[in-house]
Amino acid sequence: MDGKLQSLEYNLIDNGNYDLYKSMLASAVVRNCEKSFSNIRCMLALADSFNQIGGNDQYLFIGGAGVLGNVLRHIDESKIFDCRYVHDLDLVLRSRDYKDVLTDFFDDKNTIRLSLSIPGKLTVAGICVDSEDRKLEELDLDVYIPRGSPRDGASINGIYFDYHKWESRKITELLGISFNVASPLVLLSLKLGIESGRRGVRRTKDCQDIINLLGILEKDGCEPSEVYNDLSCEQYNKLRKIFSSDCNECGECRAYSNPGLLVIPNEDYVHEVIKCGEEDEDENISVV
Repeated sequence: MDGKLQSLEYNLIDNGNYDLYKSMLASAVVRNCEKSFSNIRCMLALADSFNQIGGNDQYLFIGGAGVLGNVLRHIDESKIFDCRYVHDLDLVLRSRDYKDVLTDFFDDKNTIRLSLSIPGKLTVAGICVDSEDRKLEELDLDVYIPRGSPRDGASINGIYFDYHKWESRKITELLGISFNVASPLVLLSLKLGIESGRRGVRRTKDCQDIINLLGILEKDGCEPSEVYNDLSCEQYNKLRKIFSSDCNECGECRAYSNPGLLVIPNEDYVHEVIKCGEEDEDENISVV
């Protein structure tokens, strides 16, 4: 019986994108990012697995894969190797009924770990085998599953994936395979909810993601006030710090000269988002 990655590759032959896929594989080796592209291959195979059983509205990629999907809505797929490294795959399930898609995904060394610290989080780890019988490196799928009422949805750092978050999802495409990603507003909230890394310094990849997401929101026509209104006070303060001139969290990402930034927001757009919060602060002071 064919594995999920093998099934994807046969589908790429059918949809006429297999030659491009093989070309991307060769480029990944030359660019020394074979592991990242292997994870992208698995992302497409996983999306294809959902699509094949009519579950194409039952999952959302978040994390780096979610940001990648949103970036791909605004750049040509030939630039995929300019995107940041995809370390693992994070996704949210709409219904517990589709958990088997994840637990049956890998061809080898399938291990399942239930998080003891994060309710509703499941990690499935294993290895995919392609149609040439080559084993990819082990991959982790971090999956967030609804625990209570389906209406509430899965929860990540206090953010519930309710009906509105599912309806705001974006559908993107790579190599003719469509896949679902959380909206850039949802991803921005999630990214700003991540604690700083070692020594209290925010990770470079998170800063890159945040800046790219603001650029995507601008291109999507999202008003600065809508971005601001979607953020908590803590999230807004983190955002303001990243774009402040004295930000010392991450010396590497500062900002617009970084090669990992592919959908860069205009400075005026960023200023308008920050300005919304400053006007709120001024109003609160005047009321007091």
